[in-house]
Amino acid sequence: MNLTISIILTIVMAALAISFFYLLQAKSARRATIATVRLIVQTSLVGGCAYGLMIIDNILLNLLWLILTTLFAAWYVMMRARLNRRSMFVAVLGAMLAAVVVGMLPMYSIGRVHHAALLIPVAGILQCEMAVVLPRALKEYYVALVRFSDTYYYLLGNGTTWTKAVVPMLRRAVDRSFLPAYRKFSRAALVGLPLLMGGLLLAGTPLLTAVVATLLLTFSGLVATIVALLLIVVASRQVVTDKRGHLTDKARS
Repeated sequence: MNLTISIILTIVMAALAISFFYLLQAKSARRATIATVRLIVQTSLVGGCAYGLMIIDNILLNLLWLILTTLFAAWYVMMRARLNRRSMFVAVLGAMLAAVVVGMLPMYSIGRVHHAALLIPVAGILQCEMAVVLPRALKEYYVALVRFSDTYYYLLGNGTTWTKAVVPMLRRAVDRSFLPAYRKFSRAALVGLPLLMGGLLLAGTPLLTAVVATLLLTFSGLVATIVALLLIVVASRQVVTDKRGHLTDKARS
């Protein structure tokens, strides 16, 4: 009965919010309506799948969910970074899957993260953090690799290894992506992290455990994003450079 009342109240609240736009005859009324319907449909579909996974709680289905959601996150990163190289998609997907696993491992100290109840929210938060930072980081890195190719070739010509030759470009990408993103994240965290902690408390998690879990998940997301960026840069070496280390046409596309 409570669920039915909650659904009715949700519809009423959504209708009131949309009505506000129409009462003001705002130009954004139609877009607000579409966005609201899309939000309801998307949340219902994802929530329904998550509910089924939690009821069944089969490790194979949980892993399939992890792969599918990471697949979508990788596509989003490719699209936002404007990486039109199809050959790089496997590298991005593989790197993000590995990074999600790395980020989830520390959460085993809180509970069995391979269970759906933990896997779904933890993986979702890690994927979200990567989806925020990686697009700009990758875009800045590949732009810098082409724009400062003289520096890159100079370092290679003087016997510098490929790993060290790309450090200036990687540094530029980090400076222009991680710091701005995490400044915004730190401000959003003033609201978001208490909500996350509150969710853990409502689920019956002890207070100290909820505090530690919130901080652990936050920094695990940062580490996962760093790991994903480094893995993508290394994996894409075969795509954007030839055997001699020279930039290929794909690096400029």
